[in-house]
Amino acid sequence: MSEATGRPQFQPVLRTLLGDGLTVRFRASGCSMLPTICDGDTLVVEPVDPASIRRDDVIVVETPGSVRAHRVVSEGDRPNGAFILRGDALQVPDAPISPEQILGRVAEVKRDGRRRTVCGPLVRARAFLRRSLVAVRDFLRMHGDGLKGLVAETGSVSPPKNTTIACIRKLPGQSRES
Repeated sequence: MSEATGRPQFQPVLRTLLGDGLTVRFRASGCSMLPTICDGDTLVVEPVDPASIRRDDVIVVETPGSVRAHRVVSEGDRPNGAFILRGDALQVPDAPISPEQILGRVAEVKRDGRRRTVCGPLVRARAFLRRSLVAVRDFLRMHGDGLKGLVAETGSVSPPKNTTIACIRKLPGQSRES
C-alpha cells in the first residue's frame, strides 16, 4: 500500500497522532494487500509497542516518502530487531523494517460499512491462495507458449520427463496415476 493520501503532510501527522496514543482512521490506497485490504477501504490503526507485534499482524510503517500497511512474516528476530513484512498479494517480502519505522497496528478494516478481519487462518488462507494464483498466472504468462507447443506435439498436457508433480488431493473418480 503506497502513501494513503498522497499528501506530504500525512506521514508526520500520522506519526504524531499515533505517538500521542490516539487511534487513527484513514483510507487505504493500492493493491498490495488484496484481498485483505482493498483500495479505498478505511483502516483503523492503533498505537503499538513493537515488542508486542507478532507474526501475521498487519502493521503500518513509514518508509522514505510513503506509509505502508503490510503483514508481518518475521518478527524482530534479527540482531537489530528488524521485522520482515510482505503485502498479502505480493510474492516477495519487503526490505527489513526497524522498530523505529513502525507507526501502528491495523485494528480493523472497514469496507462498505462492514468490519473486516485482518488476521486469522481464513485471512492467511485467502492471502496464500491469491499469491499462488498470481504465481501461476505469472508462470503461464512467461511459459504459456511452451505449454501450447507441448499440447500441439503430444496431444496431451503431460509433463516432460524428469518433472516432479506433487498430488495435493485425490479428486473423486481420479486414479492416483493421473
